Amino acid sequence: MMANGKSHLFWDSCVFNAFLRDERDAYDVDSIAQYLTEAREGKHQIYASSLVFAELLPSAITKPGIGSFNDFVEDVQGAITIVDTTPNIMQAAAYLRDLPYKKGNSPGRRLATPDAIMLATAILVRDQFGVSLDFFHTFDDVH
Repeated sequence: MMANGKSHLFWDSCVFNAFLRDERDAYDVDSIAQYLTEAREGKHQIYASSLVFAELLPSAITKPGIGSFNDFVEDVQGAITIVDTTPNIMQAAAYLRDLPYKKGNSPGRRLATPDAIMLATAILVRDQFGVSLDFFHTFDDVH
């Protein structure tokens, strides 16, 4: 459960995207804001892959008062830890992509590279930071 009295969360790029684009019609942006507030208060530590910098288009950030994604990360004062992609993460991502797809009849279907990198990063957070993640937050379609 919670190490050091805080929960450890991993956020996929789509969570940041929903918040920074203020997509409240489609997603629970207020809950994202609450997690960020609580993270600033020390209740959570949020981790994300550095891949998020490539997946969030600067022109897509429409939330008032936000400059770049880098400005946003700096503004939340250490509540978000950006995990650099490493050769180990990339190798783990390749392994995940090589696993057979088991949902429905989809021969030859593979996990998308960005999704595999996110999952591999989340898996390796334990090794790099010595914590177990409590939650993986994403808005990816699970159907």
